[in-house]
Amino acid sequence: MALIIIYLFLSIIGIGCSFPIANQNNIPYLEIFTDYFSFLTFCGVITGVLLLFFRFIFSRKFNPNNKIFYVPKYEIKLYEKIKVKQWKNVVPDLGGLVGFKKNLEDKPVKDEKFYFDFLYENVNAEYLHGFSIIFSPIFFVFLNPHFYITIGLTSTLITTILNLIPVIMQRYNRPRLLKLYNKTKSRAITNQTQQQNHKIS
Repeated sequence: MALIIIYLFLSIIGIGCSFPIANQNNIPYLEIFTDYFSFLTFCGVITGVLLLFFRFIFSRKFNPNNKIFYVPKYEIKLYEKIKVKQWKNVVPDLGGLVGFKKNLEDKPVKDEKFYFDFLYENVNAEYLHGFSIIFSPIFFVFLNPHFYITIGLTSTLITTILNLIPVIMQRYNRPRLLKLYNKTKSRAITNQTQQQNHKIS
């Protein structure tokens, strides 16, 4: 709900401040809404392209323990200071859209595969949202220069806020997930070794 309020608040400011500029430059009011909604379309297209790209990249050889996915302890401490644990569950989980619901409580048996899939979606989500922020300035290419500050900056701010929150959540959760994954993986290897030794004996 808070994210919706932020989105609407910034949208109203961006659109509202564009009317005086349109009057001064004889720009039809329709162009304000056209430019603004082109931002929504742009975000949708970019998100879709990035989703397909990263799922293709990470589906090849995904290793949760790769150093590029490591989250340092000082970063986790920062997230603890901003109380991520208290508000992260308020943010909607859209994992079901890609066939995986990221909910530890709904899984009765949490095996190695479960945590591997969880980490796979965790990394995909972080990169998807992170690069959505990075590519958001491209939107200015399609925007009337007179609306760079009003619609351009507010739209970029909206994109940054709505994507930065999921990035923080994914990075906050990853060390715990990685620990559980390695623990269950080690347990599975131990059980497999014991079964093989039992068969031999």
